[in-house]
Amino acid sequence: SITKSQLQAAGNKIMVRTRNSAKRLKSAVVDKTLFNNDILLSIAPFLDCNELVNLALTSRRLGSKLDHDRSLVEEVARQMISKSQTEEERDALPRYGGESWIALLHELELLRSPLTFDQLIGKKIEYVNGDRSCITTSTDDFDIATGITCNTAICSNHIMRKGKHYTTFTIAGSDQNCYFFGVARPIQGWGKVGLSQFSFFNSAFHAVLRSERTSRWGESNVNFCMYSCAEGHCSWGDWQTPRHEDWSLMEGFGIVGGEVGMLLDLDEGTLTVYKDGRRLGVMKDGLSGEYCWATTSALLYGDGDEQNVRLERGCIPTS
Repeated sequence: SITKSQLQAAGNKIMVRTRNSAKRLKSAVVDKTLFNNDILLSIAPFLDCNELVNLALTSRRLGSKLDHDRSLVEEVARQMISKSQTEEERDALPRYGGESWIALLHELELLRSPLTFDQLIGKKIEYVNGDRSCITTSTDDFDIATGITCNTAICSNHIMRKGKHYTTFTIAGSDQNCYFFGVARPIQGWGKVGLSQFSFFNSAFHAVLRSERTSRWGESNVNFCMYSCAEGHCSWGDWQTPRHEDWSLMEGFGIVGGEVGMLLDLDEGTLTVYKDGRRLGVMKDGLSGEYCWATTSALLYGDGDEQNVRLERGCIPTS
C-alpha cells in the first residue's frame, strides 16, 4: 500500500515539474513576443556591436542560426546596415566572403567614428592629455650612432579596404622633427612589444612585417607609402627595399606647423597629397588591398621642443 508520505512526495514532484514547465512556457512566450525582428530593430539603434553580441548571448534563439543561415541578431545587424548605409559607405565597405554581419557593422561604426592612433611604437611618442587622436614627440633623446630616433603611430583599428578616404594630419609646434604621413598595411600588437624606436623604413623589421601578410593585403607590392614633410619625397616599399622617390608636383612642407591632407582612393589605387588645403597631386598609384593611416617622426637632433600631430577624418575633396 502507498503511505501518506509517499503520496506527499509524489505530489511535490508533480508540482515542481508543473512550475518548471510553466516557467519554460513563460520564458518561451516572452522570448517569442519580445525578441523578434521588429522589436530588435526598434531597440537596435540604441545598441552598439558589443551590446548586440551580449544580447545574442542572453538567448539561444537570438544567437542560434535560423533562416538564411543567420541568427536573429545577425539578421538585425544586416538590416541595420542596409537601412542606414550611404552609397559612399557601401563603396568603402564591401563585405568579405564569410564575414559576419555583426563584424561588418562594427567596421561601419568605426568608419563613422573619429580616427584614433591605436598603436604607439617608440619611446618618445605619447598621447596628448589622453587624446588618442593627437600624439606628441620630442627630441630630448636620440640614437647616438645615427642622430635619429624614429617613432610611429598607427590607426590600426580603422582599416580601409575599398572606396575613398580622406584625412588630415595637423602639426602644431616647431622644431626639427621630420614627419612622414601616409598609409601602411594593418599590423597588430607592435605597440605592446616595448620597442625603443620603429619605422616602416627600417630593414631590421621587414621580415617580421612581411610574415603578417594576409589575403586581404591584395596583390599590390606597396605595403607602405608616406609623404616626407621635409622635402616632399614619396617614401614607400614592399618591406624588402624601401624607396624615396621624387614625384610630379612634389613640394616640401618644411618644419613649421601646418596641415597635410591625404586622399586614399582604393577604387583608382592612388594616394593624393594636399598641403594646407591645396591639392599637390597624385603621389603614388598601384595601391590595393587593406591599409590604415600612419605617421612616423624622425627626430633629427638631440634638442628641440615638443611637436604635436592631430589626426582627423575629413570630407572627400571635390578637386
